[in-house]
Amino acid sequence: MRPGARERNMNATRRSGFTLVEIMVVVVIIGILATIFIARVMGQGDKARVRMTKALLTQTASQLDIFKLDHSRYPDSLDDLVVAPNYVKPENYPPEGYLKEHPVDGWGHKLVYRRLSSATKPFELLSYGANGEQGGEGYDADISY
Repeated sequence: MRPGARERNMNATRRSGFTLVEIMVVVVIIGILATIFIARVMGQGDKARVRMTKALLTQTASQLDIFKLDHSRYPDSLDDLVVAPNYVKPENYPPEGYLKEHPVDGWGHKLVYRRLSSATKPFELLSYGANGEQGGEGYDADISY
């Protein structure tokens, strides 16, 4: 071998890979980017559940109003929108019902319905939010119609 060729060959070998420090820097950068991406995606799921629940509350309230137009009163429970209760005339109740099933919010909890005696607010319709319990803050807060 010529003088200096061996040294050049060793230098070429050393340069042909990544050092541990370079690999670690790349892994850290990928981790930071993944954390930012996951944080943004995770928040979107709960926002979508809130929007879906608000739309469901509006739809259910409309069915409650239609029930009142058909039967001159609001139902005793949301189940009365699914299956005809004994206090209504069967011929006035649609064969498919007003709803297919008891509505559930974006987190899988049943909507809460209370019939009120107030003329200005005849019923209360709400979701207890992500935690399924009354009260709360953020995504655990109650969503009402």
